[in-house]
Amino acid sequence: MKKYIIFFFICLFTLISCKGETNSITLKSKHINRIKLEEFPQVLSEKSHFNINFELNDENAIKTPIKDYYYYVLKEKKSDIIEAKLYLRNEFMDTNVSLIALQGNKLKELSVSSESDWYKTMEIPLPKGSIIEIDLRIRWDANGSKELILFPILDNFPHQYSGLGASVIRLFVTNSKIDNTHTIDIQKHIEIEGGIRTIPALRWIEQNNESIPLVTEEQRNYATNFYDKLELSPISYTTNADILYLDNKGDVEILDSVSLNQGEQIILNFEESKMKKFISNNGRKKFLLILNNRNEAMYYDYNAVNEGLLPHTRSFQQVIEIYPVQ
Repeated sequence: MKKYIIFFFICLFTLISCKGETNSITLKSKHINRIKLEEFPQVLSEKSHFNINFELNDENAIKTPIKDYYYYVLKEKKSDIIEAKLYLRNEFMDTNVSLIALQGNKLKELSVSSESDWYKTMEIPLPKGSIIEIDLRIRWDANGSKELILFPILDNFPHQYSGLGASVIRLFVTNSKIDNTHTIDIQKHIEIEGGIRTIPALRWIEQNNESIPLVTEEQRNYATNFYDKLELSPISYTTNADILYLDNKGDVEILDSVSLNQGEQIILNFEESKMKKFISNNGRKKFLLILNNRNEAMYYDYNAVNEGLLPHTRSFQQVIEIYPVQ
């Protein structure tokens, strides 16, 4: 009898583990609305192969414009679900999109309006030529972070996450309007002139500080050797940034915080044991997300631009893929 009980718990543990690993929904045609190009809620560039747009529903939140930038005020102060519309356009090649949502540094479960279950990730088939709309729901903690982050991970775009672009949506979502009497210290934001970037470019480097060599196979980039150094290019101002690890199965980990000093190049060295785990080729797509101006700091930065106190926003959310070693 004891053997049967042990066997039962082993099976139960296995089932729970498998469920946790596959806690995702693959959307079907009934979950997806096909729309026309003119219904996509932004001006699209002919040179762009992939577009994403995200808007909270009017019934759920008030979109509060602050000139060029905006934020959302939830109508229900204790709301535990955000309802929104997600728009995707693909003009490159057939692909799937894994969607992940974060509230601050915490993974939030996702669902669609026609489903009662919740999932860590959402898989969205996106054939070439698709222009779609999805009625999305996101778990929300009214007392938690005011940052809503959406990260769409594309299967077949090997250079999408090279450290030069954002590829991430980050919105400021609050329960009440913000006090605009707060001002930022402009002296801390004086920029260096001379063409230095305002957003750091990221690249993985070898011991000689050269870019790691990559090979591409079946629309996936691979490194040829072990690496553990990440370079952040100089930027024209001083700021602090957080470093998050995340992957397409919904695992999230806060790795570190780093100070970026005006005009200085930064090289981050990761622990060998941690990097070996990250670069193992286990089928997951893994990333580092580096972002500054968390929560209200992002809003105050945007408002300073709108008031003419700053020439442009200093808020960024840069992504680079952690390439598996072949």
